[in-house]
Amino acid sequence: MNAIGIYVEYKNRSKLEIEKEMKYAAEKIVELERIVDAGKKAEKELEKAREKMMELAISYARIEGDM
Repeated sequence: MNAIGIYVEYKNRSKLEIEKEMKYAAEKIVELERIVDAGKKAEKELEKAREKMMELAISYARIEGDM
């Protein structure tokens, strides 16, 4: 194989490796975006649960005070 052929093969291999890494990075981005979205939803649910717990604790304290 001549020098030009070796260079072309090297460039093609490098392109394929870069494309492979780009595909992996894109898949990772999509996966992480899903995780972040799930985390945001969980955070909202957590806040609602905390608010409900506070309401229940206040109601419980009032009942205890009435006894």
